[in-house]
Amino acid sequence: MPDYFVFWDEMVGRLRIHRADCGVCKYGGEMHERLANQGRASTFDWEPADTYAKACEIAANIKRRESFEKSVQTDCDLCHPERQR
Repeated sequence: MPDYFVFWDEMVGRLRIHRADCGVCKYGGEMHERLANQGRASTFDWEPADTYAKACEIAANIKRRESFEKSVQTDCDLCHPERQR
């Protein structure tokens, strides 16, 4: 089981890194799917990562996409994945 997830949504250009056990994402659960996918084709996904460094690498690769050019990578405000355990 991965320790982190990178959530991205092309429609709003949002990119977030979460701890896998974050109360918001619940191991990449469907909470964001219901919000981001109402009445349209899927434009989002959860990318698993074993380490915070790997999650940052995934986020950097996603940020190269045109829809994320203006996006600022942020970490989840609830689980603070940037803090070492």
